[in-house]
Formats: sequence, C-alpha cells, structure tokens
Amino acid sequence: MLAEAVDMKEAVKEEMERRSPNCRIQLAEVRKNNGLLLHGISIYAPGSTMAPTIYIDGYIQNGSYI
Repeated sequence: MLAEAVDMKEAVKEEMERRSPNCRIQLAEVRKNNGLLLHGISIYAPGSTMAPTIYIDGYIQNGSYI
C-alpha cells in the first residue's frame, strides 16, 4: 500500500498546486502512538502557519483508490 499512498499524495499535491497556487501543500508520513504509519496531506492557506492533516490511507483499498 505504500506505493499507492505515495502516488496518490503526489497526484493530489500536483492538482492542489494547480488549482490553488497561493496555498502551500505539505506531504507527511506520520507515525501514530500505536506505531501505525499514516500518509497525510496538509494544505496551508496563504500566510497561515497551521493546517489540518488529511490522512489518505482510508481512501486506498487493495491497491486502488476508493
């Protein structure tokens, strides 16, 4: 699933940069307290130092996007 998550993160980042050129897009791999590694995307508004992280792992199932 790692390869699919990386591909999806990159595709979403490229599309968001195209649609919102003033926003900063940050990709992240976050290890949670239980050791689970999640793949996330944060979209920062212009001038903002905070943004939520959207985890995409739940949108990938058996190697394909749902």
